[in-house]
Amino acid sequence: MNEILRNIVQILIDNQAFFEYFITSALIIHFDGKSFNAMVDRNNYKNLQINVLPAPSLVKKDNQIDFSRFESKYRKDIEEFYNVLIKNVDEDILISFYNNIRELVIEDNYTKFSKFRKKAKCLGTYSTDNTIEFFTEYEKSILFHELLHLSSSCVRDGKLYVGFNQMLENSDIGRGINEGYTEYLNQLYFKEPSNSKKYYTYLKNTAALLERVIGHEKMQSFFFKSDLLSLVEELSKYCGSEKARDFIKYTDYVYRYFHDKDHILQNDLIQHAFVNINHILIEAYYNKLKEDNINEHDFNMKLQEYLLLIPERFYSEHKTYYIECAIDMKEYVESLKSREKGHSL
Repeated sequence: MNEILRNIVQILIDNQAFFEYFITSALIIHFDGKSFNAMVDRNNYKNLQINVLPAPSLVKKDNQIDFSRFESKYRKDIEEFYNVLIKNVDEDILISFYNNIRELVIEDNYTKFSKFRKKAKCLGTYSTDNTIEFFTEYEKSILFHELLHLSSSCVRDGKLYVGFNQMLENSDIGRGINEGYTEYLNQLYFKEPSNSKKYYTYLKNTAALLERVIGHEKMQSFFFKSDLLSLVEELSKYCGSEKARDFIKYTDYVYRYFHDKDHILQNDLIQHAFVNINHILIEAYYNKLKEDNINEHDFNMKLQEYLLLIPERFYSEHKTYYIECAIDMKEYVESLKSREKGHSL
């Protein structure tokens, strides 16, 4: 499929409208118009049901890596990625990395697509034929981001699993939290300065807040094992199954808003998504702290610290959104406390 798509792009390279739609929607990874449209349909969004599959079974093929086969301009950076990765992540959960790195191909399409690069939001891609492509000048941080996709990807029975993203025949879920967590790990492990992923800042921060609920080791393990279901089930312990699945839906909507070149998505719905993401995170962290059974002083200190990290604004090409002021979040916390008192009566 990916080879066919590349041929289409080559044939229609002079058709700017086609190219912009192709790149902006990040469809190099998954070219399925029905899946994309199903997720952004303004009429179905609030009632959309999230159907999450169990993690795929993974079997390591080999753990030998021949770095010499990579082009010299990338070789040192790939070796750095590998050394940092195995220092921070248990090798037992890096099965997808070892299976995919053996056949990795890197293509630099910056020159070919240079006249579109300013409008293309997709600066690099990893596709499941183990190809990484660049649509901008080479940056180590972009390579590392795509290598993290490689390290958490597999195909089973026609289904594509990329970290927390599941792309099936008629659905595409988990992409928002997956891109956010991928960039969060990228910055956490490699600390490589980058201007290329500014539009992932909100999702990255959201993923970091979610990790405080789930726990670093556990969430990292789910990510590299392509286990969205376990992530949802773990979050469900602190906010219930419906809200955990809604969290995935809302972060997906935010991701697609970044790519809403034609303003298809409704402003009221994006605001609805932002507020509900915040509320779910606050409720989940509140309940986690209650479960930790810490004293009241530490509870209030940790909760206040968490509230200060909750995003209050969101930047897109279209405008700046002020999601929710601090007083609104405090009121929501008070509602949680009142609800808790009501249950204890």
